[in-house]
Amino acid sequence: MSISVARSPGGRIACMSIAGDVDLVDPVDVDVAQRQLVGMSCDVLYVDLARVTFGGSGLIHYLYNVSEQLPDVPITLCGSTEITRQVLELAGLDGLAAMCDSLPQDWASAKTSPASDLRLAGDRVTPVRPQPAT
Repeated sequence: MSISVARSPGGRIACMSIAGDVDLVDPVDVDVAQRQLVGMSCDVLYVDLARVTFGGSGLIHYLYNVSEQLPDVPITLCGSTEITRQVLELAGLDGLAAMCDSLPQDWASAKTSPASDLRLAGDRVTPVRPQPAT
């Protein structure tokens, strides 16, 4: 798993790219993921999932953490495979973030994001973590 963050020239828009198997069972992966969240601030966040080869509960958990860390930031999840998109929707992440088929070419200069257009910035549902099965 790898995570990188790019910012627009003004720093107001960020794009987090996640790649590889996102299972987060390895403590090194968890540490890498948490370090990316420390001190993160932006007005709009795109999360590029196009290079995620496996996205299960670890990805869900991480995206909930991102949402909690940036409660007032509109988040757009981009480019996930169909199966990953279904997993994210089943977990309720489509209530926390907009979803689009691919990362917009002009993400760094976009005036609004799909999440902004869907009024998710101010009216986003409160994250409720899925409970473990009993």
